[in-house]
Amino acid sequence: MIKTFDYFGNPEEPSIVLCNPDKTELFSLGLMYDTKLNLRYNAIGDFSFSFPKSIDGGETILNAYQHIKNKKLIHVENYGYYIVDDVQEDMDGSQPIKKITCKSLEYELVSKRVSAYGGTVKLYDILNPEGTLLYDMLQLAPNWTVGSIDTSLLIKYRTFNISDSTVYNVLTSDVANAFECIFVFDTVLRKVSAVAYENATTNTDIFLSFDNLIDNAKVSEKTDEITTCLSVYGGGVLNIRGVNPLGTDKIYDFSYYSNTEWMSAGLVLALQNWNTLLDVQQPIYADNLTLLKTYNQEMIVLRSTLTQLNSDYLSLEGVKKLRVQTGTSLTSINAELNSKQLEINAQQVLINNKQFQIDSITLILQEINDLVSFENTSNFTSPQLLELNNFIYENTYKNENIIQTDSMTTVEIQDAQQDLYDQAQVVLSRISQPRYEIEFEAINYTELSEFDVFTEQTELGMVVSADLDAGIIETVLLEMSLSFDNPEDFSMTFSNRLRLDNGNFTYSDLFGSVVKTGSAVSFDSLKWSNWENNYKDDVTTFITSALDTTTNNLINNSNQEILINQNGLRGRTLNPSTNQYDPTQVWLTSSVLAFTDDSFKTSKLALGSVSTPAGNKFGLVAEILVGNMIAGNTLTISNSGNNFILDANGATLNNAKFNIQTTNTKITIDPTATRNFVIQKNEGGTFVDKFWVDNAGNVNFSGNLTGATGTFSGTLSASVGNIGTLVIDSQGLKTPDGVNYLRGNGDLKWGGLSISGGSATFTGNVYADKLVGAVSYSQLTDIPANKITSGNMSGDRLYGGTWSGSGMALRMTGTGVPTLTGTSGLILEGGSLGISLSGTQIVQSSTYIAGYGVVTSSLSVGGTLYINSSVNVSGSNGVTVSRQVDTPSGIKVLTFRNGICIGFA
Repeated sequence: MIKTFDYFGNPEEPSIVLCNPDKTELFSLGLMYDTKLNLRYNAIGDFSFSFPKSIDGGETILNAYQHIKNKKLIHVENYGYYIVDDVQEDMDGSQPIKKITCKSLEYELVSKRVSAYGGTVKLYDILNPEGTLLYDMLQLAPNWTVGSIDTSLLIKYRTFNISDSTVYNVLTSDVANAFECIFVFDTVLRKVSAVAYENATTNTDIFLSFDNLIDNAKVSEKTDEITTCLSVYGGGVLNIRGVNPLGTDKIYDFSYYSNTEWMSAGLVLALQNWNTLLDVQQPIYADNLTLLKTYNQEMIVLRSTLTQLNSDYLSLEGVKKLRVQTGTSLTSINAELNSKQLEINAQQVLINNKQFQIDSITLILQEINDLVSFENTSNFTSPQLLELNNFIYENTYKNENIIQTDSMTTVEIQDAQQDLYDQAQVVLSRISQPRYEIEFEAINYTELSEFDVFTEQTELGMVVSADLDAGIIETVLLEMSLSFDNPEDFSMTFSNRLRLDNGNFTYSDLFGSVVKTGSAVSFDSLKWSNWENNYKDDVTTFITSALDTTTNNLINNSNQEILINQNGLRGRTLNPSTNQYDPTQVWLTSSVLAFTDDSFKTSKLALGSVSTPAGNKFGLVAEILVGNMIAGNTLTISNSGNNFILDANGATLNNAKFNIQTTNTKITIDPTATRNFVIQKNEGGTFVDKFWVDNAGNVNFSGNLTGATGTFSGTLSASVGNIGTLVIDSQGLKTPDGVNYLRGNGDLKWGGLSISGGSATFTGNVYADKLVGAVSYSQLTDIPANKITSGNMSGDRLYGGTWSGSGMALRMTGTGVPTLTGTSGLILEGGSLGISLSGTQIVQSSTYIAGYGVVTSSLSVGGTLYINSSVNVSGSNGVTVSRQVDTPSGIKVLTFRNGICIGFA
């Protein structure tokens, strides 16, 4: 970075000038403010500022104000040119202000469109630039020229198929990906340079830490983008299987996760051993690939020689044919043919030997594939493979710029596979690690003369060392933001990739998004455009292949002869080995074209005027008739017993049955049989009836009947089967265990209900608001009292619950001693208790009760206690006793004598 300082060490700000698109300077913009310059590496930078209409709101309008418009250029000294992209005029304040946003000058390449571009081309050729990709692209933007190109990029060819894009996107995406490079745009000279990945960064001596320049650091880690398994494809049908030691189209990189923080120690060790095995086998695999390439090159030469020998032999056969026709001696020509055949045989032996070498190398490569595969139990156990599966994050890399074509030799295909494999390894090495961005808020050392050593080295793409909490790292400067009127507004963004997330018109890293929506289109487009190879049915394939073969024979076979005489035109082939004509021939007369395979002892196909029962008709008689479409007013297909007719009335198959059959199923329609429609299933090699219909309308089937609804106008009967969970048997319905049933004789067993003949029993509980009829007391339990609403209730004892009612009277009659008992005492709550005694009553002393003038233990009274009669107390007459009573005012003592309360204290 160029930065100048005055005599006193103060930084001198760059001059900023408004220019026309041709860079003609118009006005100085020294009065701008709120400046913000964002410099970006491998992405479009931007520059923004505000500019007033006049000075201090005065009447003098600044000339530059009216000329700041879209597409004008802003030249920032030492930083390049920027194109005005957006101008907003703010009139809310005391004076109008324009707020301007600019983009780095390469932004104008976004407006240059590429309608269509394709072919296999170089990136650039210094001596012969015409026809190279960079030359062609800049023909669309002629005010830009080519700058410097890395030497390693000048020898590469790549294939492109581009439509409806922009020059900028083609260069920074398609071309950068294909040639593994980045583009640098010199906006001062309007030059485009290309830098290979390996030269894309510049090392420096700059060391940043919190002790010198860093105020704050913000680290963003993008682990969600990590890919550990990459499926690799090229253009056409190109893949990497032929050069990949794994023998698949996938490559792996688990280096980020291969530690005990993520994996078990056993899996880490297994991966280390596997990687070591790959390192050992890789050079062996590469050496054998090189040897395979050599053998394939030699095979090409051998086959080329064989082709020439066969051509010579065919020429000699032509000479022999002439001698046969002229009756000349064949001795010398036969000798020449025999000699040439010996050469052909010898050459074929060389080819066979070379093929053996190729097969041997191929076998070695396959053995290495098996040795390093995941499925080899020597590499990973089944539990380790399951654990490793947690770290397989798959993605697809398709580089259509490296392509395989039908015209390529095996050597050329192998070279293309190796280029694709090498490039995919570079891609995977980047995307298998987390991408991070570090934004430093730092002291603007570019404004300090004592850091001029740092400033001189500062440029986008430089590598610096930074001391963070996690340790010292090396990282690449991708963005630098600064302000000319506020030097403290300064930040730098670093990353381990070469492109920012927020770069305009870019993807998230150097290669863009590894998987694009277009990938699926690219893959499938091969199928869409190649219907002939992927979607033809057997019939169409047969037709096309047969016709193509016939065409090739007519063109290439030197032994074909055409004989024309008074009998018509005949075509036949001379067999050189037997000097006899092949029995397969063709004969064209005035009205018939016929073919034979027995020298016209019989005709196998006749086209033209052919004999039919209705006389001669123009038509086709053949053993096989194959076609895409048969059209006519009437189509008849017949044999000795039946026929098929298709006419205006429809399709009719007479005197025949119709079979539709697969390996496992056969459907037969036969009006002449008892069963007119039958579906059969192949069971053990025999077709067994599964469904059939006769001409009486009876339907039989052995499977299940399933339907949404159904209506039966006749009788529905079944001796076996199911209704829901119920089983049908000969007696009626039953549950699967036979415990519950409903039989035709009236017997029923359903839970606790049993009906047999005229009687029924129920063994469970009955819950009802009303019972009518005779019910035995032994069957009633837990009857709610509120359900007994009439009549008298009698019994030896009543237990539990609460008795309540207006004016309820409790009467005890009969012989014996009525007793009120309670395990925890009897308590009177509220009101007064009046007891009228007509005889002697005994109350057990364990009872807690007040009543009948007696208290035998303790008493809780909430109201007034009346005792009107003397009774026995504790079984003794005349005894004086005292009893405690719990009252609302505390414990009181009642004193009784002869059953009469004589004291209360």
